[in-house]
Amino acid sequence: MKENESDLITQKIINAKHPEDVFGGLGEAADPLKTVLSTYRQLSKLTHPDLNGGVEAQDAFINLTRLWERAQEKIKLGTYGQIPPDVLLTIRTRVREYEIFDSFSQTDFCNVHGATYKEGGTNIPAIFKVAKSPLDNEFVENEAKMLRKLAEVDNFDNFRPYFPGLIDSFIFEDSNHIRKNINAFSKRPDELFSFVDVKNAYPKGIDQKDMAWIFRRVLVGLGFAHQNNLIHGAALPQNLFVQPEKHGLVINEWSYSVIEKDPTGGRLQALSGDWESWYPPEVFKKEPVSPGLDIYLGAKNMIYLLGGNPQLGELPSDIHPKIKAFFRGCLLPAKQRPKDAWGLLEEFDSMIVDLWGPKKFHVFSMPKNAKGGDKNGRW
Repeated sequence: MKENESDLITQKIINAKHPEDVFGGLGEAADPLKTVLSTYRQLSKLTHPDLNGGVEAQDAFINLTRLWERAQEKIKLGTYGQIPPDVLLTIRTRVREYEIFDSFSQTDFCNVHGATYKEGGTNIPAIFKVAKSPLDNEFVENEAKMLRKLAEVDNFDNFRPYFPGLIDSFIFEDSNHIRKNINAFSKRPDELFSFVDVKNAYPKGIDQKDMAWIFRRVLVGLGFAHQNNLIHGAALPQNLFVQPEKHGLVINEWSYSVIEKDPTGGRLQALSGDWESWYPPEVFKKEPVSPGLDIYLGAKNMIYLLGGNPQLGELPSDIHPKIKAFFRGCLLPAKQRPKDAWGLLEEFDSMIVDLWGPKKFHVFSMPKNAKGGDKNGRW
């Protein structure tokens, strides 16, 4: 082995953080322990202090031995190949200590990071939403305020699955003395898919009966918020998530939300730039918004999932005329548009019973290659 090649291997071992960095993937190895042991013995000859002088060889051998021991543990536990992310930052609040990992997604106002915290000696996964800049702090703070307002409602537990699980909210000052708001959330299951994911999986549109259960849940979740004077303001495909197997739904991203008839006027303070064409005229006129805004956007989501044209409010020709008429009603001008989500749910239920008979569980699944979870959406 050439001297410079030997030096490169030594440096690689010194810098390695995980067993996989040194021993590589095991593939279809019949005996993983034996395969790793063989690599360990080869590298030991290169780095053993008795055979190679110098501080670097000694450091490499110490790290190699540590990684060999860790490799054996991971193989026995069946976790070899699973590499935890590197810790970017550790933050201690009054409540707990968090380890923060690299950003994996973005919202309009935040960088989204994976995180963990300890509870009862166990590492619990979490999601951190960190304001991109101090100018975005007000929106991060607003989300926490609105979710706490909902959580204080007496019957919130009946609706908890519809909302992100806020576990902490605080201001963090970084090394440059820049103060940013952070919201910490419990991690959601990997089988959650945003409406964008669903549309990508079914570009020609989902079944009308799948749309029915999804829209029902959108109305239930939004209706609870409306009952408590909150308007979401950004019920858009990137912010709505379904859990197909359990017919669950989560309404995410409450940064835009406003309190209805708030003394400040109840006007949206921002729009989602990627979906600006979806908003109704009253928003651009800077008028106070009502629950009818969320119903309008909710209807556009259904047109989107059914393979129609949300901008024009047009549905494919094979969609039942009653469904077309129903959603046309949801897209009427602000003064004529429905504003009672739960009342609208009763009308919708009556219509689908007329169309298909008594409600039955309709199996909905995503393709096996579809990726869900927090990392595949603007969580």
